Amino acid sequence: MEVALAVGCRSATRGKLRAMSGTTPYQGRDLEDGDDAVGRGAPAVRGAAGGGAPVRGERPGASGAAEAARSVADQTVPELGGEGSLLVRQRRDHAVLEELLVEARRTSGAEQDEVLTRLGRLVFPHAYGEETVVWPVLRRVLPDGEELTLRNEQEHQEINALWSELDRTPPDTTRRTQLVERLVTLLHEDARDEEDLLLPRLQQALTEVQLRRLGRAWELVRRTAPTRPHAVVSRRPPGNIVSGLPLALIDRTRDLLDRGSRSAPGVAPLLVATSRALSQLAGVLEHVPPVTQGERPETSSRRPVTRP
Repeated sequence: MEVALAVGCRSATRGKLRAMSGTTPYQGRDLEDGDDAVGRGAPAVRGAAGGGAPVRGERPGASGAAEAARSVADQTVPELGGEGSLLVRQRRDHAVLEELLVEARRTSGAEQDEVLTRLGRLVFPHAYGEETVVWPVLRRVLPDGEELTLRNEQEHQEINALWSELDRTPPDTTRRTQLVERLVTLLHEDARDEEDLLLPRLQQALTEVQLRRLGRAWELVRRTAPTRPHAVVSRRPPGNIVSGLPLALIDRTRDLLDRGSRSAPGVAPLLVATSRALSQLAGVLEHVPPVTQGERPETSSRRPVTRP
C-alpha cells in the first residue's frame, strides 16, 4: 500500500509539472534489459499503430510556447546552443547513463560492483553540479522554479538514500537485486524529467551564450565533485558547496581503493579496511552543521524513504 501511494504521488506530481511546463510524458517504452542507449541519451520512441505518436516534449496540435518547450532529447545540437551548451553536455551524460544502467542490470558480483563505481562517478558529480550551479539559476529565472527543482532534488535524495543502503547490503541477496532495480528505475526517470521538463524551461529563459556559460560552470564543478552518496548533506547551498571538496577527496580516494581491492586480491583486506575508515570519516563530515544548512524539509535525510 505504501509503495502504491508513493508511486501514485510521484506520477501525480510529474503530471502536474508537465502540465505547468507545456510538455507531455515520454511516449516511448521504459528502459528494458537489452536496450542500447540512443545517441541522444534516450530510448527509441515507439510510434502508435496507424500514425506517429507525438515525440517526447511535444503536445499534439500545439505550437508556440509548447513547441519551444520541446524535450532536449528531440533537438539538434545547434538548437540546444552548440557543443558547449549545458543542454548538450547534460544530454551527453544521459546517453552514457543509459548504457551503464543496462550494464548494471546485466551484471552481478564484482563485475556489477565495477559498473556501480563507474555509475557513481557519473551520477553524483552530475547531480552535484546541478544542485550547486544549475538549479539555483533555474529558481531565479522561472516563477515556478522552486517547485520544478524541488521535485528533482527529492529524486536525488531518494537515490542517495537507496545507494547508501546498497553499499551496506551483502552481495547476491534479494534485497540487493531490489535496490539495484529501484536505482535503475529512479535514475532513468530522473534523466527523463530533466530532458523533458527542467532543461527545456531553462532553455526558454536563457540565451545561447548564457547556456554555454552555464555549461562551462557545471562542467568545472562536476570534475571536482563527490562521487558517492551523501544523504545527510544539504541538496542546496550553502551546505552542498561547503561539503563538496572534502567529500570529493574522500570519495575519489575510496573509488581507487575499491578498484584496487577488486584487481589485487592479495592486498584487498587492507584496501577495504582503509576505504571503510574513509567512509566513517565522511559520515562524520556529513553531520557537521554547516553541511546541512540550506536543506528543505522535503529532502531532509530524516524523512523515510519508501522501499520498493
